[in-house]
Amino acid sequence: MNLKQILPEGAVIPEMTARTRDEAIQELLDVLIRIEALVASRREEALLALLKRESSGSTRIEEGLAIPHARLPGLTRCVGALGRCAHGVEFSPKENPVRTIFLFLSPEEDNAQHLALIQWIGKVGQNPNFLKALHAARTASSLRNLMTRDEEHFRDDEY
Repeated sequence: MNLKQILPEGAVIPEMTARTRDEAIQELLDVLIRIEALVASRREEALLALLKRESSGSTRIEEGLAIPHARLPGLTRCVGALGRCAHGVEFSPKENPVRTIFLFLSPEEDNAQHLALIQWIGKVGQNPNFLKALHAARTASSLRNLMTRDEEHFRDDEY
């Protein structure tokens, strides 16, 4: 699976309205429902899984970047949504707010893909130039292009 499939067109919010972590997660889930990457009847289940994961430890990984994620039974593929929040959202009370949030859901049975995606985001998220460009991007297409331009480096067999 490639990153353009995980993060389809329409799954990017260039300026989120959320003020809290939970609102941000809900706003991104609503995008997945709107583009039909997640059925509306699974919203509550997905929300609970994401919040449960957050309660075990913040998914804030680098300066200004968070990756809320969860695995759900019955999903057929990994799906994601990306949001930018210039005013910042607090994911962890002891750390600075995040401005970019990449939420994704994976099939419960596909642990390898899930872990590979976390590792890839962690790797690119350590690049200060990438983070600067990501936080500065203003349009949905520029945000998506930044996240998917190096997708050839994302391979399950590399991890």
